[in-house]
Amino acid sequence: MENLDNLKIPELMEVIIRVKAETEVIKKETEAIRKETEAMCKKNQKEINQIKKETQAMRKQNQKEINQIKKETQAIRKEAEIIRKETDEIKKAAELSSQKNMEKIERQIQENNALDKKYKEEQKIMNQHLYSMGIGMGMGLEDGMFNLLESNLTLEGIKYDSIQKNCQYHDPITKQTLGEADLILINGQHVAIIEIKHRLTIKILSEFYLKKIPIITKNDPHFKSKKIHYYIATSSYEDAVIPKAKKLGIGIVEPSFYDIITILKAA
Repeated sequence: MENLDNLKIPELMEVIIRVKAETEVIKKETEAIRKETEAMCKKNQKEINQIKKETQAMRKQNQKEINQIKKETQAIRKEAEIIRKETDEIKKAAELSSQKNMEKIERQIQENNALDKKYKEEQKIMNQHLYSMGIGMGMGLEDGMFNLLESNLTLEGIKYDSIQKNCQYHDPITKQTLGEADLILINGQHVAIIEIKHRLTIKILSEFYLKKIPIITKNDPHFKSKKIHYYIATSSYEDAVIPKAKKLGIGIVEPSFYDIITILKAA
């Protein structure tokens, strides 16, 4: 901190202006943190309430896991409340101009960022755990994707008229099965072909593009004069898959507990 007693009036004014500018920047940053925290609290409160409603219908043998999830949710809510309170304190402290208080504010902002990161990670783990519980109770990845799509028939903003499941294609002469489409969405202008894979690899992606797509598009009359969108729904994937799929124009989606997350848009 500069020795204010030794400064002339112009130099003192310069210090005051600089401190005010730095204080204003910190006030804006802390206000943004506060708004983001409140938005996360509201969003996750809605998800938590839905989780409580869903978990009541689960089997009795999963009650112990459900209770544990409730405890973890309460802990997350408490951490979010701590973040909100600390952010309010930062806003008040930001009005002070001393260097000592500014250093304290910086430390508190770093701590809040760390808490916020931890909160998001724990929320993601909890959602993945809930979804895996659904799979364990008989709702497989394919059934989960089908149920999510059937509820609104919408994918990437396109509204479809109908959905088909496990569509098989046969050789017209030998009747031998040539291939199968896991899910197909259809409307007057668009068709979406959706492949379901728990773990998406480069090999699976290539086979879908080179082998499965040609068989389906050649043998299905729905595809004539329609825009075709190709997707693979998965719960995990290799990092190298993303650039390869983007080059091929294949979208990648991931069903969550309540919605379908677009990882890569289809061409």
